Amino acid sequence: MIEKTQRRNRISKQILEDLYIKEQLSARMIASKLSLEPSSVYRDLVYYGLNRSTSEALIVAHNNGRQIGRDLSGANNPQWKGGRLNKQGYIKILKPQHHRADCSGYVWEHVLVWEEFNQKQISKDMIIHHLNGDKKDNRIENLVVMARSEHIHQVAPFKERIKKLESEIARLKGLLENNNG
Repeated sequence: MIEKTQRRNRISKQILEDLYIKEQLSARMIASKLSLEPSSVYRDLVYYGLNRSTSEALIVAHNNGRQIGRDLSGANNPQWKGGRLNKQGYIKILKPQHHRADCSGYVWEHVLVWEEFNQKQISKDMIIHHLNGDKKDNRIENLVVMARSEHIHQVAPFKERIKKLESEIARLKGLLENNNG
């Protein structure tokens, strides 16, 4: 039987600040210096909130207020879309300190909406389901929290109910048009 290995220890914040901010080494250079994978360094930079914009500010402070290089992060980047990513129909928002942030620091918007409304965190074994099937519709009334294991069994009944409601809406619209026509 293969045992799952525990996640490696994080690089200390002080070491990362020294290498990334003071010495201005790239994440790849840090990984090479510490004999780690670059993804491990990126993950820890995000974990500690040492993204490009915060590190630029710290570099300026470290260099007695002299701006070095050009900050192209966030709103200064020509590709900036307001901090929202849209992948596979879902919306992600940049929140690196959030407990459900991925290695790039993004969190699903529907998780943020549900947690803010309900004032509690969703554990990793729970999932948010969009009742109407629209992954971009993150209104609280469209979101239901459930165990991951239940989600597979719940989706089919929801889809069937949606189809029935949509056909009923179409029928009622037809009646309205006939009465108004």
